[in-house]
Amino acid sequence: MCGRHGEIDVYVYSHSNRPMNLPYRSALVVILLSVPAPQALFAVNTGVHTTWLWHLHQPIYWPERAPANHATDHYQNAWDTIQLGNAHPSDTSLTTVFGAGDRVAAYQAGPKNSLGNLLGYANAGVQVNYSGALAENVQSLASVGTLGYGNGWTGNFSTAHGWTTSNGKPRMDMVNFTYHPARAPFLSDETLEMELRIHQ
Repeated sequence: MCGRHGEIDVYVYSHSNRPMNLPYRSALVVILLSVPAPQALFAVNTGVHTTWLWHLHQPIYWPERAPANHATDHYQNAWDTIQLGNAHPSDTSLTTVFGAGDRVAAYQAGPKNSLGNLLGYANAGVQVNYSGALAENVQSLASVGTLGYGNGWTGNFSTAHGWTTSNGKPRMDMVNFTYHPARAPFLSDETLEMELRIHQ
C-alpha cells in the first residue's frame, strides 16, 4: 500500500502476477482499524449467563361439570375429580399426581425457596409460567387443606416476584401463556386470544 493525496492504493495481484491498482478512500482504513481484535472481544465476555424456566401446568382431568361444588356452570377442578372418583385416563390417580412431594413443593414454595438460595448473586433470577388451570386445581386442594396444599400458596410467588436484582428487575418473572395448557398452534386466533386474556 502506498499513500497518494489522501487515498490508499491497494495492490491486488492477479494470476499473471501483475498488480491491479484499486484506490480506496481513507474511510476504509478507519473501518479496518475500528474492527476490534478477537482478544478484546473475548476479554469483555468473560461471564456465562444462564436462566431457567419453571413450566408448571396440569390439565383439567375430567371436563364434566361439578354442580355440587360450583354454583355456576364450571368444569371439575382437581378436588372435584378426586371426590367424584373421575379421572381421564382412567388409570390416573389425582392423589398421586398432585400429592407427589416434588409437585407439592413446585406448585407452592419450591421456586421461591430455590431463588432464595441465589439472592447473594446481584442479578440472579428465574422465570415461571403457571397455567390458570393448575392455579384452579391447586386452589381447590389448598382450600380444603389436602395433599400438602395450604391457603396462602400464592404469597410465595408474590414475595419472590417482589425481590429485585441490582438494577431493579424482578427476580422472579411470571411469564404468561395459555390459561388451559392448550396447544396454541392448533387454536383459532380468537380462542388463543381468549386463553391469553383470561390468564392475565
